[in-house]
Amino acid sequence: VCGLIIPELAATLFKLSMNIPDFLRAIQEFLEGIASDNPAAQRYIMNLDVDWNKIGGEVMGYFQTWATNLLNSTFSVISNIVSVIVSFGLGFVFALNALLKKETLAYQVKKLLLAFLPLKVVKYIVRVGRLSNQAFSNFLSGQCTEAFILGSLIFACMKILDLPYAVLIAVFIGVTSLIPIVGGFIGCGIGIILILMVDWKQAVIFVVMFLVVQQFEGNVIYPHVVGNSVGLPGIWVLVAVTIGGNVAGVVGMLFSIPFCSVVYQLLTEVVNFQIRKKGLEKMTRKV
Repeated sequence: VCGLIIPELAATLFKLSMNIPDFLRAIQEFLEGIASDNPAAQRYIMNLDVDWNKIGGEVMGYFQTWATNLLNSTFSVISNIVSVIVSFGLGFVFALNALLKKETLAYQVKKLLLAFLPLKVVKYIVRVGRLSNQAFSNFLSGQCTEAFILGSLIFACMKILDLPYAVLIAVFIGVTSLIPIVGGFIGCGIGIILILMVDWKQAVIFVVMFLVVQQFEGNVIYPHVVGNSVGLPGIWVLVAVTIGGNVAGVVGMLFSIPFCSVVYQLLTEVVNFQIRKKGLEKMTRKV
């Protein structure tokens, strides 16, 4: 991913630096057009002693230097990536060992609980643990599926509309959309900046396209994909994300859905038990 993003980002900066003089001239022409009906304002703008070529050259040099430094820092980025990969590898080995011996670990924990807690409490803890494990696993798989779907939709729409940097922006949006509901908008902001460097009209088209896709994905695809994966109705997915975001920000958004899924299933079991206990099953059947 980094090998794809860094060169394309550098190319974007170089392209921006080449377009800056024309962009500044377009701004001047735009202001002159606005002032055409106001002679006083027009005379003021025309009398402005602005050397757009000089300004454009300075800004161009700045961005070219920035892009060059970006390429020169690639080695440092790669070193950091290697460090992250090593840390990830160690964590993966630890997780793999824990996974291979999960029966032994589960047996030891259960044995410890049985030694100090009543049997009824231990059974309930084991039940909650199983539900939590299933909910978090299904949530991660559902979230990755949703991110892939959104990234693919953005890429396809950008290609159809012939917008620049489709791969780069689709990757950004796909990665940031791992944050529930609002993550895609973060990637959209990055996409707007990149396209705005090329053509502001295409940036406007991109914003409209993203809002349409995001509304469809966020209100139709996301609740069903993630909700079905964790056994939580779509409306409660939106409620969980909203409450989690207000309580704990991004972290709350990430953990609110699997947490609410566990609570939802446990509460459903309690409610059904109480209804059966009172003999009210017939009154609660769907018509």
